[in-house]
Amino acid sequence: MGGYNGKKIYLTGGIGAEPGHEGFGPAYELPNATAYTETCAAISLMFWNHRLFLLEGKVKYMDVFERTLYNGFLSSVSFEGDNYFYPNPLEFDGKFKFNRGVCGRSEWFDCSCCPVNIVRLLPSLPGYNYATKDDTVFINLFIGSSSEIKVNNEELLINQKTNYPYDGRIEFTFGNKNPVKSKLNIRVPGWYRDSVIPGDLYEYKDKSRSSVELIVNGINQTPNISNGYIILDKKEWSTNDKIEVNFKMRVKKVLTNKKVISNINKLAFEYGPIVYCAEQVDNTDGVIDIIIDEDVKSNFTFDENLLNGIGKIELINSSNSNKITMIPYYAWANRKLGEMAVWLNTN
Repeated sequence: MGGYNGKKIYLTGGIGAEPGHEGFGPAYELPNATAYTETCAAISLMFWNHRLFLLEGKVKYMDVFERTLYNGFLSSVSFEGDNYFYPNPLEFDGKFKFNRGVCGRSEWFDCSCCPVNIVRLLPSLPGYNYATKDDTVFINLFIGSSSEIKVNNEELLINQKTNYPYDGRIEFTFGNKNPVKSKLNIRVPGWYRDSVIPGDLYEYKDKSRSSVELIVNGINQTPNISNGYIILDKKEWSTNDKIEVNFKMRVKKVLTNKKVISNINKLAFEYGPIVYCAEQVDNTDGVIDIIIDEDVKSNFTFDENLLNGIGKIELINSSNSNKITMIPYYAWANRKLGEMAVWLNTN
């Protein structure tokens, strides 16, 4: 799907494994340290999957959009917003000048397509939250916002309140006093449906899907889920209405198809839609040669003092009680540079 046939996409949503021609390699060839995964390619993948969604209405396209947004794209810009990655590798030895001759992010490039594409995408992001078809509104992304959506020549004013992507609770209220009749389709994220990425590349090690919590106007409801969407049939929505959904989050382990040689006997970790990595700044002995138990225990906490507030994962090996700290992949290289790895070796 989406030009890569499910066999040439990284866990982060990055595409393009070959630096030599800034393009794809053979199926299942996904090296981590030399992954090119250009920022522009991540952005184009988002544009492409959004267009495919508008064409076909299939949830998988917005799943890929979301994964790329929070991982392969977001990693490309520093927290200060003034330094950039051209490639976005999934492993770093602390020395290789992978970023067009620079180890970390750079202020600019001779070929500066990536920074300007970032500037192009971010202001347009509100336009990807929703889509409409006739009197149906598709709610595809969960971002705190207030939006005006035209439905049958009437204005439906939808407000989202949420701490997503670290919390799966989303509250929808409406700002239009006059009722507007509309069917609402709320996307159930791929990570919640135990679908990592369409295709056979990745799977979650432990599948324990729980039911979606849905409350409409204070009343618990059993959600009607079809083709990856919670379907709320035609109803008139106004300031009197409130919808609450909860996609419960937990740390999930990810396995790769054994045809991906670079990830044999390795695990990756996610929390909600966010892919995690380990950095040497948190793990002083380095991370590339770390070995973890396949049944390693994990603990998620939100650290308000770390990088202006991010969720972190602590892994605890039962064999030696060593603790490994992981942060969101998008947050790496914002402190002291050192080794980084998304995929960790198992014993």
